[in-house]
Amino acid sequence: MILRSHSVFAEIGVPHGFSLRERTRAAFNNMSLRFGDAGETITNREEFLRRLGLDFRKLTLTTQEHGTRVVTVTEEHCGRGASDAGDALPSADGLITDVPGCPVGILVADCCCILMADKAGRVVGAFHAGWRGTLGGMAGNAVKNFQDEFSVPAGDLLAWFGPAICGRCFEVGPEVWRKFRETWGGECLLEQPYRVDLPALNRKQLIAAGMKEESVETVDICSLESETCFSHRRGDDPEGRMLGVIARRQGE
Repeated sequence: MILRSHSVFAEIGVPHGFSLRERTRAAFNNMSLRFGDAGETITNREEFLRRLGLDFRKLTLTTQEHGTRVVTVTEEHCGRGASDAGDALPSADGLITDVPGCPVGILVADCCCILMADKAGRVVGAFHAGWRGTLGGMAGNAVKNFQDEFSVPAGDLLAWFGPAICGRCFEVGPEVWRKFRETWGGECLLEQPYRVDLPALNRKQLIAAGMKEESVETVDICSLESETCFSHRRGDDPEGRMLGVIARRQGE
């Protein structure tokens, strides 16, 4: 099964999707080359991209480091990290491109995967926001990169969130919780125990950066609670990652 947007991307038709954990597939449909058998992972990636109508050989990934750096993907970058983790683009947590038919992707297992596009579908991006990236303002930085690199105003952006750990489940220590409160206020925080609602806070950051509320779509699936998702915190065996991908349509 592949998750897709039901609203924000429906009219512009950009190819996109989010893979899920599937017991019937090899390695439970793991999409990360860091775990299990590389051949099985590549097969899973090939099938996933094929079902999205995209070329696996052009899949472009980065070495994610829980930061806020965004890389602009050019034609020469296409395919980096598709079949070799060592060939992925240097450390970053966001990829943005206007190259037609070049899928950019993010791997997650509890963190937020945010797929974005302008309303014309000519510029797309994939962004990873764990607690460090969320604290550092990854979502707002994504909006800024659309503006700085491609002159796309915030009001023309659309965003879709894949499954992530929810605010009920994401417990943090008191020091981390206080950092969030000092930086972003208490609206997306819970106490007893200390928890942070990462999807809600990233949504808040996108809107604060100028996006329209109706242009941000979230999926009501918690990766920790749902067996259809990989979850680092749940301690899956075998461990794995899900993949969110988006691309500008070929030939445009």
